[in-house]
Order: sequence, then structure tokens, then C-alpha cells
Amino acid sequence: MSWTSGVFNTVKNPDQIFKVLYTVGYRLTGNHRLTVELIGASISELNRQNPHAQNPPFKDVGQLLSGSNHIVFAAILKTLCFTYVNKFTVMYGRNHATAHAAIYELSRNGSQIQEALLYLQPKERLLVVLRDILGLNYAEIADLTGLEKNDVVCLLSAGRWSLRKLLTAPVVASNLPKRAGAAK
Repeated sequence: MSWTSGVFNTVKNPDQIFKVLYTVGYRLTGNHRLTVELIGASISELNRQNPHAQNPPFKDVGQLLSGSNHIVFAAILKTLCFTYVNKFTVMYGRNHATAHAAIYELSRNGSQIQEALLYLQPKERLLVVLRDILGLNYAEIADLTGLEKNDVVCLLSAGRWSLRKLLTAPVVASNLPKRAGAAK
């Protein structure tokens, strides 16, 4: 896959890679503890996928991203996406309403957009983060997530629609300003 999005061209050193991984993880989970768990589970998945690539296995992100142990950023991000979709959503997404309540209790950061993201279904949330926060194109998202491009388009559209619905407060008649000249 030829990566054309700016994030793959500008993120080169370990600190930048970690910041992007952490940002994606935080947007997906809504809190620090779950972000650390997601990144840790991703490292475990990398070790499982490549048992002979590193001896001993990667213990943390610093080792993963340092010196001769450097793995391509796209592969790391792909593993994080795989881990989120296939493991985290199973752990926290079986009952979406209950999962959201648990994540919300851990989050409470006051950001309306972040809170609205946590209401999305896990795959929709992942696609919105990859497209609208990282700026990846549909083909790159399809490659990272293993979804068909048409599925990416549909799920992303549904996720964006849900976000608009969540972030747009309903207009209530009592909140509207009184019209000039209206009888009291």
C-alpha cells in the first residue's frame, strides 16, 4: 500500500509516533488507563504476530520504536486498529450502553466532542478518528482496518451522522429568544 496521507510522511521519530498512537488510543477509549491498555495489547499482538522478529519480545513502546527494533509506523497503527476492533470492542463493546457508561465514568474530561465519540459504535468511532483526526483517506483506512472501502464509506457516514446528532442540541421553544412585539 502506498501511504499518501500527510501523517505517514510527517511522523518519523519515536516521540511523534507515540504521540499519534496515544492520541488515536485516547480518542477511541476516552481515558488514559484504557489507552495504555490498548497500546499494551497492541504490543502483545505485534509480538504474537512476529514471534521470531524480536528476541526477547518488545516490552514497551520505547523499545518497539527504538534503533534496530523500529517497525514501520503504518504497521504499528494497523496493529492498534486490529487490536481495538478485535479485542477491545469484545471486552468493552459487548453491551454498548453498559460499556459507554463504564468508559464515561473513567473519562469525565469535559470535552463534548470526545464524549460524543464515546457514544459511537466502536467501528464507527475508529473510522471517524482515522479519517477526521488523522486525515487518512478511505483506501488507507480500509487497509488498516481490513474493511472494504464501501463499508468504510458507509460506517464513516453513519458515525459522522451520529456525531452531528449528538452534538447538535435540539431546539426547544423555551430556549428561543422572544420575537419582537410578541404579546406577553
